[in-house]
Amino acid sequence: MADTMRKKTSLLLLSFFLLQCLTNTSSISNSVYNHTPSGSVTLAVTISSGRGPWCLPLQGLTSEELQANIQEACRRPGRADCSPIQKGGPCYLPDTLFGHASYAMNAYYYANGKKENNCYFNATATFIWKDPSYENCVYPS
Repeated sequence: MADTMRKKTSLLLLSFFLLQCLTNTSSISNSVYNHTPSGSVTLAVTISSGRGPWCLPLQGLTSEELQANIQEACRRPGRADCSPIQKGGPCYLPDTLFGHASYAMNAYYYANGKKENNCYFNATATFIWKDPSYENCVYPS
């Protein structure tokens, strides 16, 4: 009896938590640099937005780390289509290493089946829940 009651209480609490996430994801989806939510929160945000997550570099990386991530994403087997970050491409401007790495890393993540380990990049990447696309630059999702 106590075990059944505990299960019902846990289910009720989980349902309440998911309902809160589905109706108010602003604390997750509006913050660009949240780490990957785990468990049911991930499910709630994915259902709520229908898109994402996006794989981007952590803030504060060195130029060398960003350049290494671009090279890894654009040149290794299963590589991303990095033509949008080439000069004249829709994601070239602003011409920054962070911007180019962001696009390349996310494109690699999606080109390789959205598996969590494809957004690792030597522990320099994170998932975000706010679409980083802008103007004509559309990030894969």
